[in-house]
Amino acid sequence: MDDPGEALSLTSGGTVPHASRIGLDLVDVERFADALARHPRLEERVFTPAEAEYCRRRGKPVLHLAARFAAKEAVGKLLGTGVLCWRDIEVVGEQGSAPAVRLSGTTAQRAAELDIAEIRVSLSHVDSLAGACVVAVASSYEGAMDGRVLD
Repeated sequence: MDDPGEALSLTSGGTVPHASRIGLDLVDVERFADALARHPRLEERVFTPAEAEYCRRRGKPVLHLAARFAAKEAVGKLLGTGVLCWRDIEVVGEQGSAPAVRLSGTTAQRAAELDIAEIRVSLSHVDSLAGACVVAVASSYEGAMDGRVLD
């Protein structure tokens, strides 16, 4: 690679995009379920109607809600601001397809300021724990480096 801004080539012929930031969060499912029970409007304040509907169609909705809550927290960490507006961060995707993060409002504005073109997400859960890892893909090598130069 002669150009330091060039993406690495994979043996499969694809490229590795420039990752600039990561975020990770874990949620105790029992504590999350208790919070939902204590605060009946919490689900409405945190999740979009599409997210809530998706989770309600699953066998154990609270596991899927907790994983999406973890994803929103992880995005807030990735952006360095915490969650600005819960419903500005939406985890989308249907069963059988990979989940994705869609940003809107002030959260999307913050991502644009950081030169983030896309946020990729991985969700996981077991009966007691849900988690999410998010990775920001920068629009450019400069955005990925956050203005730093490697020696």
